[in-house]
Order: sequence, then C-alpha cells, then structure tokens
Amino acid sequence: MDDCYYEDQINDLSEQTCALSCGYRVLALCLLIFFSVFNVGDMFMISRFHQLFQNALGPDHPLPFLTCIFLDGQSLVTGLAILWPILGVILALRIKNLGFSVTVLICLLIVVVIQICLTWVGFILPMESVFTGQSAGK
Repeated sequence: MDDCYYEDQINDLSEQTCALSCGYRVLALCLLIFFSVFNVGDMFMISRFHQLFQNALGPDHPLPFLTCIFLDGQSLVTGLAILWPILGVILALRIKNLGFSVTVLICLLIVVVIQICLTWVGFILPMESVFTGQSAGK
C-alpha cells in the first residue's frame, strides 16, 4: 500500500515538472518573439539611418566599421532578424526534450538581444562624431 502512495506522488511530481518545463518553453518562446519584433523593426530603420549619416556627416567622413556592416549588409541582417523567431518556433515544436528546447530558445533569445545591442551601438557611433565634430572613422 505504501508503494502505491509513493508511485502516485512520483507521478504527480513528474506531471508538475512537465507542466513547469512547458511553461518555461512558452515563456522563452514569447520573449524570443517579443524581442524579435524590436529587432526586425530596427532592421527596417537602417535605410533611414543611412540617409541621416550622409546628410549629417557628408561624403568625406568615413563611418565606423560596425556601422558599415549594418548599412552594407542590410539584407543579410534583416534576414537574420526574421530567421531567429521562425527558427525558434520550429525548434520549439520539433524538439521533444523540454529542457533542451528551453536551452535552445534561450540561446536564440541571447542572439537576438546581442543583435539589437550591436545594431544600436553601430548607429550611435556615427552620432558621436556628429555632435563632437570629429571624424567617425577615427
């Protein structure tokens, strides 16, 4: 009789753990999609920043390397910004191991946040030279 009691407790605990892991997966996926919306929005603003830098700095001032990467590779970084949430949804649905699924989603979330940070750093660097009057390439 005691064995049945412990088996029921183990089954209940197993169900609660599974439900908690599913909740973590849904939370990680929601955060990934939330930050990806900002990331994709930033990517569509790249052309406007390009015009701003041309008008503010003029043609004789070189842009920082990171800024040039985003301006010249706009299609690539926009494609990556769109790829991360799609990849996250596909992997969340395909990976059966909940712990591994959550880990993959968190890694993708970290990649999205890093891309957002690099984008903003790349677009703030030339603004510093606009306000200080120095060359952006130095």
